[in-house]
Amino acid sequence: DTLITNTISGIADIAFSDTEHGYAAGSSGLIMKTTDGGTTWTNHITSPTSTNLSLSLVNDSTLIVGGTYRIYKSTDNGNSWKTIMNAYDFGAIAFSSLQQGSFLGEGGTILNTGNAGTDWEEKSYGGTYFIKDAVYTTSLKGYAVGGVIQGPPLETEFGTIIGTNDGGETWTEIQQSSYDDHYYS
Repeated sequence: DTLITNTISGIADIAFSDTEHGYAAGSSGLIMKTTDGGTTWTNHITSPTSTNLSLSLVNDSTLIVGGTYRIYKSTDNGNSWKTIMNAYDFGAIAFSSLQQGSFLGEGGTILNTGNAGTDWEEKSYGGTYFIKDAVYTTSLKGYAVGGVIQGPPLETEFGTIIGTNDGGETWTEIQQSSYDDHYYS
């Protein structure tokens, strides 16, 4: 099925808490919300200069969105947003529980939270890739994928898969691609 969103902004991520309630994040600070299974969407703007690349539903009312150099949090079902961090470029967010989550992004930057996104602690796996997606399969085990374009000229892209076995405290490279391999979710 195709969902009509009535927006010209690019949409980078989407998540549903159930069959009726969902959110989408995208360019120009766009956050969209549906309460009818995607039939209609309401637009919210976090910041017109920010591109929102990743979102996560922490619980029934709390959402966290990240993208170009900002992390936003809503505790009222996306009706209002608070900037909780101005730093880094984030491409992926994943929560292993209601409290524990990780934001991953540019240059191997990883931030972990143990309190549903109120506070964040910086971690790193030592890589230089831009992480594009992440998932936790258990409370301790998680995976992330990303890549980097070498240049100039911007002609070669290499990818990586990283993993954690301790809830995001440490990350190690599992697989690195060879020339012209791409890893996306």
